[in-house]
Amino acid sequence: MNYYFHNIGDYRRDTTHLSLLEHGLYRQLLDTYYLDEQPICANHTKLIRSYNVRTEDEQQALTNVLNDFFLLTENGYIHTRCDSEILKFHQKSDKARSSVAVRWANKTKGTDTNVIRKQYKRNTKALLETYEGNTNQEPITNIKPPIPPSSKFDEFWNLWPQSKRKVGKVACLKKWKASGLDAIAPKILSSVQALKTSEQWVTGFEPAPMTYINQQRWEDETVVSFGQGRRIL
Repeated sequence: MNYYFHNIGDYRRDTTHLSLLEHGLYRQLLDTYYLDEQPICANHTKLIRSYNVRTEDEQQALTNVLNDFFLLTENGYIHTRCDSEILKFHQKSDKARSSVAVRWANKTKGTDTNVIRKQYKRNTKALLETYEGNTNQEPITNIKPPIPPSSKFDEFWNLWPQSKRKVGKVACLKKWKASGLDAIAPKILSSVQALKTSEQWVTGFEPAPMTYINQQRWEDETVVSFGQGRRIL
């Protein structure tokens, strides 16, 4: 799930005892739970690295949040409210797909589906011709043009390590184009290439590409490990 319902009243009622630090960690854990749709990893060492937990106060806050809101199982930390919302989301999606299938079946009942497909192709062609200005019809304003390609973005995307975080390519391309990042592509590509050898990325804790772009991570100092030594680029 890329979005979820947030009930402010319920959240405030259940979290009035949390410190600001604990609030931040709790929301991060909720985002991960909904995005991955699976229990939080039970390995505290990995959690500490994943969420950049550094100080003793931060480690204690993480422990407090896990103990207060999550249940440890053999599969990891589960959250009953999150599981319920994820189930509702998929049930709603399944119901919508079933409804579309029924409407389509009723609409095409007793009809040659080849005729429908041909009509669809004719309609699509007419829409494209109208959009491209090849007819005398008025342009259709509700058709959005495709996002133009970017060879620099393709280099960025192909350079990114393969993992479950490598998602949202279309949204990333849109953000890349809107931010005019082709102009500083060499700097970004150099940053990503260096970060691929950093301790965090090598151990599988690189951010999502959209996170990298939104936070302008190419402006950060890059720590690269070489055997037992480290240096800052």
